Amino acid sequence: MRFGYLVVALVSVALAVILLVLTTLIPGEKGALFATAAFLLPIQALLGLSGAVLLGFKRVVQSSLPNVLHMCAFVALLVVVWLVAPTEGSLEPDTALYLQMAAAGVALALGIALASIAYGVQPEWKHPLEPDYAATSWLKAGLPLLLISGMLTINNQADILMLGALVNDEAVGMYHTATRMANFIAFALGAMIVPMRPLMSEFNSTGQQVRLQRMVTKSIRAVFLLTLPLAVVFIFFGGPLLGWIYGDAFREAASALALLSIAQLLNVATGPVQALLVMCSHEKTVAWGVALSTFVNVSLNSILIPLAGIDGAAMATGLSLAIWNLVLVRETERQLGIRPTIFGHRLSLNRRAGLAANETATR
Repeated sequence: MRFGYLVVALVSVALAVILLVLTTLIPGEKGALFATAAFLLPIQALLGLSGAVLLGFKRVVQSSLPNVLHMCAFVALLVVVWLVAPTEGSLEPDTALYLQMAAAGVALALGIALASIAYGVQPEWKHPLEPDYAATSWLKAGLPLLLISGMLTINNQADILMLGALVNDEAVGMYHTATRMANFIAFALGAMIVPMRPLMSEFNSTGQQVRLQRMVTKSIRAVFLLTLPLAVVFIFFGGPLLGWIYGDAFREAASALALLSIAQLLNVATGPVQALLVMCSHEKTVAWGVALSTFVNVSLNSILIPLAGIDGAAMATGLSLAIWNLVLVRETERQLGIRPTIFGHRLSLNRRAGLAANETATR
């Protein structure tokens, strides 16, 4: 924990300093705003780390409290500012950033306090422990995760940025709306993965493959059944829904919404492959999979956007997401012996008996 907080603090402060230097190249008010936003980087990074520490201690509810407090504190501060100094419907950007920093600071204090309490009440740690550092191996394990995070950021924004460059801002607005709606399909999958992450690591490290397979299969089937009706609505009734919520002009994004919804439904059906591989020490495999998906995404967008506009962007993004998931499904089955999809597990009788015997011996 000490090493994690130290590294995150140093790296985020270094990035903030770099951003401050680069803001000198941005003239006027925009440069000042970016300079102010740079101070948010260390706070946000440490806030995320505190939530991850709590999740590692299996404090699932507590791990979300700092982020909830962050949002609530920001809204409360906005209300206070509006009551004390009415802004007639507008708020200066620098004021909003200051309020955001104050709210994030309060949330960070709560996150660190909860993480410290969770550390202090572990039943097996009766006495203060001497820290034992394995910096080299930890940093080596972290590099693929850094690559994954960076590639995912590019993957999630490439279609929108390329649409803006190759088409126009109107197309970006319509497509962005379709992507946000389609992402709702994977919301339950993301929520399910949060409490499962520490269990994935525990079951795999203790040789409880049968329990891991059973947990994954039951969970992903429940999530798929929960999200299927929403996907059907988006696929077949996306046009009227977009028109009702955003206006008739957004009906043009119906086909893009349908394509993205099909891709997200496949994403749910293939199961928590990324989380499984990362939590079971196969983060390098995920990094290569994300890199392949990013290459496919950017390549297809450059080809399909000029031909089909927002529909081309949706096809490119959907295909890259499908390729990524199918590659990781294969690797999950090959490296972990786990079948993560909704089609479940059919372990052979001999293999199931062997795994069950191993689990009994481990217990």
